[in-house]
Amino acid sequence: MPHPPRPARPLPPASSEPAPAGGRRRPGTRAVRALLPVSLAVLCALGPTSPAAAGDWSYEEMATVRAAALSEDPLYVGPLHAGDLAEQDAQALRARLARADVPVYVVLIGRDAGLDDYVADLARHSDADGHFFVVGRDGETLHGLHSGTGGASDREEDPARLTAEAVNADRGLIGAPLDERLGRAVDLVERGGPTGAPGWASVLTAAASVLVGVLLCAGAWRLVLRWARRPVRVAPLTEEVVRTVDRAQQDEYRERLAERLTGCGQRVASHTSGPGQVGAALEAYDAAAKVLDAADDMSDLVGAHVLLDMCDAALDGGPPPPHCFFDPRHHGGTAHVRWRAPASFDSVRVLACRACRKEVRAHRTPAAVPDSSGARPLPYYAVPPEESVWAATGYGTLGSGLPGRVMQGGHRGKRRGV
Repeated sequence: MPHPPRPARPLPPASSEPAPAGGRRRPGTRAVRALLPVSLAVLCALGPTSPAAAGDWSYEEMATVRAAALSEDPLYVGPLHAGDLAEQDAQALRARLARADVPVYVVLIGRDAGLDDYVADLARHSDADGHFFVVGRDGETLHGLHSGTGGASDREEDPARLTAEAVNADRGLIGAPLDERLGRAVDLVERGGPTGAPGWASVLTAAASVLVGVLLCAGAWRLVLRWARRPVRVAPLTEEVVRTVDRAQQDEYRERLAERLTGCGQRVASHTSGPGQVGAALEAYDAAAKVLDAADDMSDLVGAHVLLDMCDAALDGGPPPPHCFFDPRHHGGTAHVRWRAPASFDSVRVLACRACRKEVRAHRTPAAVPDSSGARPLPYYAVPPEESVWAATGYGTLGSGLPGRVMQGGHRGKRRGV
């Protein structure tokens, strides 16, 4: 919306000669008075380069004339800048200045010295609030000052001066047309000054702040993950504790086997099938009872488990069930796999469950039933065959006749005192 015209300060009288009698002035006096402001404006636009060229006009008088010229037009283009702004660009800039939220006035003059003082005088002689910008002979450098109701503001914190400095220091405007530089100044004024303009420094500062925040969050999250994955430190178990736990597990396993043995005995006693089927079941039942009575470690209890499986299979009229070579308690579909024992150059073909076959193919040794009958626990298959029928037969996976071997010679060798 165009700003209301501001009253120009009165100019000095064109002549001090008294008017003729009757109140009538000499012919031509009115024309001289009308042309005087225009003449002064031209003198200011040309910009005298020395006191002699300036004549008797002071800065204050030139500022008064300039303020009078800006009261009707927010843009004044001196003769030396007529080629710096095309008519279309000048009209667009005038329209922009007219609809600006904050009053902005632009003066293009032909001076190249004392422009800071000139814009100060221009702002001081203004009758309204506004931002004044002056461009000198170079056509690039902006000089600015803000004028309020109390006159020109402090130059150190003046928003118009800071805006002019921001435009002059903007590398993106190097070589830019004058109307673009002036438009940038108007943008900054409407945004509250250069502090409200998102320059490169502000963008880089914001980007750095975001980066630091991301790095801090990533570091904190990494610490949380490390804390969550930290190893749980527990007191080492003593041998006594290990033996106590193993004994408790064996006792519980023994009780389950004893209950199962009783059930198999009842089935054998009540079975009415042929003598061959009942005989095989009875042999497996007797062998399981013998092993269970003398069992003193987990490998013997597992042997009783295998013998009871054979008893149930005979009573059901089927062949002995296939067991996993490494641990007969495993389930999951047994099949043969080629396996090389640790510290051995020879491989053997054994039955194994799905999980143990996966371990073998990954070149890992599956967990096997432990035999604790010696000085130190070993995998049951590592015990010499003459000392353990389980090692000799692989719990029946390496051949048939396990119940008969148990009944004939026991499940332990002579060095165990069996």
